[in-house]
Amino acid sequence: MSNKALKRRLFGAAPLALAVAAFGMPTVGYAQLDEIIVTAQKREESLQSVPIAVTAFDANAIEVRQIESFTDLQFATPNVSFSKTNFTASNFQIRGIGSQVIAATADAGVGIHVNDIPIQFAFLFETEYYDLASLEILRGPQGTLQGRNSTGGTVNMITQKPTDEFEGNLEAEYGNFESKKVKGAINIPFGDAGAIRLAGVYVSRDGYTENLFTGNNIDGRDQFSVRGSLRLNLSDRTTLDVMATYFEEDSNRARIVKQLCHRDPTAVLGCLPDRLGNDYTNSQSTLAGILTSSLVLGPLALTPFGQDDNLANTNPSSLRQVRSDFDPTYAADETLVTAQLEHEFDRFTATIVAGYHLNSNVGETDYNWNVAETLTLPAGFAAALPFSASLFPGGLFPISESTGNLTGIVGGNIRQVSNLALTYDRSGVDEREQWSVETRLASNFDGPFSFLVGGFYLDYESRGGFYDVVATALDYFAIAAIGAPGGAGLISPFFRSNTELAGLETWAVFGDASFEFTDTLKVTGGIRYTDDEKQVQDRTTLYDTFNLLGDNTPVSEAVLPFRRDTASWQELTYRALVEWSPELEFTDSTLMYASYSRGYKGGGFNPPLTAGLVGVVGPTFEPEFIDSYEIGIKNTLLENRLQANLTAFYYNYEGLQVGKIVDRTAVNENVDAKVWGIEAEFLAAPNENWLLNLNLSYLNTEIQDFQSVDGRDPTDGRADALLIKDLSNASNCIVDPGAVPLATVIGLLTGAGALPFGTFPVPGLAAPGAFTTCAGAQAAIDFFETPAGGSLLPIDAVNVTGCHDADLTGNELPNSPEFSIAAGATYTHYFDNEATMAFRADYYWQDDMFARNFNKPIDLIESWQQVNASVQYTSSEGDYYIRAFVQNLLDNDDITGHYFTDPSSGNFTNVFVLEPRRWGLAVGVNF
Repeated sequence: MSNKALKRRLFGAAPLALAVAAFGMPTVGYAQLDEIIVTAQKREESLQSVPIAVTAFDANAIEVRQIESFTDLQFATPNVSFSKTNFTASNFQIRGIGSQVIAATADAGVGIHVNDIPIQFAFLFETEYYDLASLEILRGPQGTLQGRNSTGGTVNMITQKPTDEFEGNLEAEYGNFESKKVKGAINIPFGDAGAIRLAGVYVSRDGYTENLFTGNNIDGRDQFSVRGSLRLNLSDRTTLDVMATYFEEDSNRARIVKQLCHRDPTAVLGCLPDRLGNDYTNSQSTLAGILTSSLVLGPLALTPFGQDDNLANTNPSSLRQVRSDFDPTYAADETLVTAQLEHEFDRFTATIVAGYHLNSNVGETDYNWNVAETLTLPAGFAAALPFSASLFPGGLFPISESTGNLTGIVGGNIRQVSNLALTYDRSGVDEREQWSVETRLASNFDGPFSFLVGGFYLDYESRGGFYDVVATALDYFAIAAIGAPGGAGLISPFFRSNTELAGLETWAVFGDASFEFTDTLKVTGGIRYTDDEKQVQDRTTLYDTFNLLGDNTPVSEAVLPFRRDTASWQELTYRALVEWSPELEFTDSTLMYASYSRGYKGGGFNPPLTAGLVGVVGPTFEPEFIDSYEIGIKNTLLENRLQANLTAFYYNYEGLQVGKIVDRTAVNENVDAKVWGIEAEFLAAPNENWLLNLNLSYLNTEIQDFQSVDGRDPTDGRADALLIKDLSNASNCIVDPGAVPLATVIGLLTGAGALPFGTFPVPGLAAPGAFTTCAGAQAAIDFFETPAGGSLLPIDAVNVTGCHDADLTGNELPNSPEFSIAAGATYTHYFDNEATMAFRADYYWQDDMFARNFNKPIDLIESWQQVNASVQYTSSEGDYYIRAFVQNLLDNDDITGHYFTDPSSGNFTNVFVLEPRRWGLAVGVNF
């Protein structure tokens, strides 16, 4: 073998891959592992010498491991999980800690950084990686140094910086689903003064899911991103790096992959709590179904109460098929600018890192994911509402266009007319804008003492946030319920949760200092003071006033004012660390460490509350706090042919923020938990042909002393209660008889006419069900406690309550699989002409986990596995390559998360699924 060929055989600088040039082209190398440089402690250090649980990938590892987005990081990093969520967002978790909270003012539990800039609201499921220098995933609280406080960990994406060589690459990819991807970069130096780098990616493909009604494939992609980077060498000691990137998407991406339900024939719940089935919710259980039934509208009703909606058994059983009235749409755009100015003094390094971030997005989908039932205009409608008949041409029904003035069809804002009971939702934000700056001063002393101090400031505003649910039936009720002439009606005729402003202003000062007592023993301490101030301007609207003119007069603040509020939190966080690097005969190098960290994540405002929750739920949720204890060992062995890293951790978690849907809004609760686990990462290069990796993870999470109402079964399995479906707002409540026999209470309520339909069994529940109003039931009970009612019930013995708390003590945290395994292997064959053929296979398995804190059988997400593979031929000069790949080789339909709605929507469950099997061919050139 020639010396040239030998020098090219360099194994990857990152774990899990072969080393490559800056553009991600696989090369070959010695049977030896090179070091990777990370900035986990705001300094450039070798990964194996950093006393933190961190996994890092260089450009080549990202390519070879097929890490294309945040979804793929869970297949390559211990104790990481990822899932989309319902409202144009996602949940990236490390060690069970992520973003289970539902609020515009909430912070993520895992900090997302680009070039050390923390991003308050990052596009995670949209992002397509390209031209990255490295990815770093830090596990555990990083509250001292890593930008904004993060209780779960931090992800830092480092983009490729300009270099002093003219070079570039271009890659074109084609695959199934008519997938097309083009990406590339070019680096142009201009002498000693600096260089510029341009990069971009374009992605287009058909959808993974078939809409059997429209005949189209949905959940496709049409997006692009461009990036420009500039490096200026202002002096021998001063450099300036500036990066600007723009992203845009306009596709039929599906926010929700599938909706599941075991249909409740009684309509008390809508969906039964025993399992997820391929049914649709019973529409008679929803707010729209109840308000337009004969119970409320009498002869103007769209359906007699209790009539079947004929939607049973029409939901396709495949997770890759839906039957929906229309296809989803999704649009997003993003601008990010980062800048880093660094100056080297004799004994110090000064750094300023500044960033600007702007994005917006909106997604629209069928709210019930069905082909709705056919509607017929009641025979007496024209006579009862003669001046409103023009809104229903030819007996067809209008549906509102969701608009900011909230008037919908009442103001003439009509999307379409049809004979179907259509329902859709829209979720998005008009604009999120962020400015941030961080300054750091780090010592460069020759002695045993070193330090880093800094300050941080961020200003963030989200403007024009909304979540709308629009339904033909809700529109109809807005007109029919008024009964006045001239097109009058209730406004707003559709539901809107409107966060007009969610703001954050935060600043912090921090410091970290280390002292080396000996060549092998080092102690580090760090401290950070954080000041968070948040503001909110929001409201929720549905049927808030009426409009006699039938025009676009909006719901004004005089009718329904915005909530305007501010709140602030201040916290001191800190860490202490001891690291020991003994010289052992059987290792090349060893690092042992033990650390304690105090982490914090700010509180926030609950979304705007509906009338029934005001005074019941507080306006804010509390901050999170974590005490983290961690020990670890990092070993390099066998003349740098093997790396073996082990970590054990224990968390005492206070106030973990977890959201749920109650009465058409989100309520966030604070949960205490204990979390502990073990992680092992191995990387081996037994010879020049093979590179092997193995990750093993164990995670134990346990909720501490916590109770909460489960909307799936508000009775919590009790037989001595009466479950009521409220005919005024479609919520559930229970009649708790206390010491009084339930049969006695039911008899009294029935005799008083408070249970017009009697009681009946609900499949899967021990308690009987009934239709009435919660207020009416309470009024009847109150009457029977008085002498006028015969004092037939003891005072305060029987109560109508919002439902019975379930005890969650000892339950697991959501999306926290107990065990997970990731394994991979690369075999490289070297041709005589110095060309290479590299074969790569990756396997990932994760254990069962629960989608909710309640840990019911219906919440169980079964274990699943993923297999990826690729083969790549690289020319002898490295100037071109050809790669064939497959992802999800087994074509599994793996569910990653659930979203459970509330009784007024029929208790359905949306599920989120990984992408199906993808395969393709890529051709690339390097110059």
